[in-house]
Amino acid sequence: MFIQRVVKSELLTAVESERLKTFMLEIIPHFIGGFITCFVLCYTFDANGQGSSIWFTAMALNAVLITLLYAAYFLLRDKTSATFWKWPLLFSISCFAAFLALSPHVLLPQTDGAYLNALIIIMIAMCLAPVSVMALYIESFYAYISIPIFSVIVRMASDQVSPYLIFLVFFFWSTCIIAGWRIFKLNILGIQYKLQVEKAQQSAEKANQAKSHFLAVASHDIRQPLQAIELFSNALSERHQLQADPTMGKLQSSINNISDFLDSLLDISRLEAKNIQPKPEHLFSDQQLQQLADQYKALCHHKGIDLYTRCAHDAMYVDPVLFNRVISNLLNNAVNYTDHGAITLSTRQHGDWLTVSIQDTGIGIPQDQLQDIFTEFHQLQEHDTTHKHGLGLGLSIVQRLCLLQDWKVEVSSVPGEGSCFSITVPLGNQQLISTAEKKALGYNAFQGKQIVILDNEQSIRQALTELLTQWGANAHSFETPEAAIAFTREQSVDLIISDLHLNDGKKGTDAISAIHQQSRSPIPSLLVTGDTNPVTLQTAQQQGPLILHKPVRAAQLRIACHRLLQNTI
Repeated sequence: MFIQRVVKSELLTAVESERLKTFMLEIIPHFIGGFITCFVLCYTFDANGQGSSIWFTAMALNAVLITLLYAAYFLLRDKTSATFWKWPLLFSISCFAAFLALSPHVLLPQTDGAYLNALIIIMIAMCLAPVSVMALYIESFYAYISIPIFSVIVRMASDQVSPYLIFLVFFFWSTCIIAGWRIFKLNILGIQYKLQVEKAQQSAEKANQAKSHFLAVASHDIRQPLQAIELFSNALSERHQLQADPTMGKLQSSINNISDFLDSLLDISRLEAKNIQPKPEHLFSDQQLQQLADQYKALCHHKGIDLYTRCAHDAMYVDPVLFNRVISNLLNNAVNYTDHGAITLSTRQHGDWLTVSIQDTGIGIPQDQLQDIFTEFHQLQEHDTTHKHGLGLGLSIVQRLCLLQDWKVEVSSVPGEGSCFSITVPLGNQQLISTAEKKALGYNAFQGKQIVILDNEQSIRQALTELLTQWGANAHSFETPEAAIAFTREQSVDLIISDLHLNDGKKGTDAISAIHQQSRSPIPSLLVTGDTNPVTLQTAQQQGPLILHKPVRAAQLRIACHRLLQNTI
């Protein structure tokens, strides 16, 4: 009855269940303490040995009844509702309160003011001790506190105690009744808010799972045809030597923009799943940075801005893929927010560290947004609609990749004048830079190599076959694992390129493992997938093959295949 005044009707059943569970777990120590106190009372106020024994025996039987009641609850709680236990609880608590109410009459048969006062204080303490838990069931609490207190008042009146003292006890009972109601409301509201928060969290988790599933499916479906477009455009460009054609450049730029968009989503997913493991190498900073700068010169020229590089021939110790991702994001950000002037890419050595700086003459960043720019999906509010808008993930990825590798990232900016982003990375050892890395990657490594392509998308098989054939390899494409395994049974293979998900739920990793077992020696393998699920990717990574994510750029594919064929991975 009381609970319906506090709880929303749709949450009533859930609140009833939660308050019963809380009450049962918390009240047991109070009952144990109450029984021990009754034993002490019986021993201390033993004015009538027989009456005290009978009273204590009754309290002990009541304690056994309560113990059985709680044992039944823990055994039957899955088979009974919370409302079922309301009346058994009220009955057991009322019995305990009734026996406690007999103590002034049984333990003090003779008038003794000192003993009576002491007993009153002890009984008041026993009534107050469990109030925080007992108030969960306000009816039971009212019975528990009212029966003993009125019994004390009756004993005090029979002993002709001062009316002022009787009034004081009555006033104490009144305040307990009011306080009990307030504690009851606070407890029940607390349970209700807890359940609402849990419900909101569950809804948010379901929405997040649905969003993740949608993004994964959409990303995979987009990456498949985009991969074919990427490979076909590169094959067309190389066949007809169209690398310098403006139209081909614009086509490749558009493909790269879509790829960057998907890569940003993938980077966030992999970072959240902690599925990125840095593999640092000793590299020349000027070579890495110049290659990155060359990729952005055409875009800078199109916008009418200059791109300068002032990079010393220093060695650095970084993961080249992650380093390129960080610098590319910063260069892309600088180009997007700069309409005139220049962008300068420079390095500065200090101690055991190398600082790479990207300075621009763009719109700048307000001081109150310098930290916010590293949060996901944040974009400058002052940025007008004439500039390119992204997802607002680039700088978030930069910061998280730097934290992953203990790199220091700093930013300074003046609105209207430009910004400067700096990344500090460890210096490397020039003597440890491998000869293979110093040489430019060519096509000689592909000449005459037997490469198996396993993919369920015909367009991707055709594009890969055409591109690898132009590089000098003998490419053999298959739709099913069985066909690929049968081919490798008859002919030796130098490299396997497989999709992760094949037809009929089959996995490329299983096909690669079967080919390895058949050949009795590991074959360099490359897994190309559009799946962005962190768990799936982690499982695939544990099985050994190198993983690239669709859409794979032709240059990226060539580097990966070259390293696998040269056994430098």
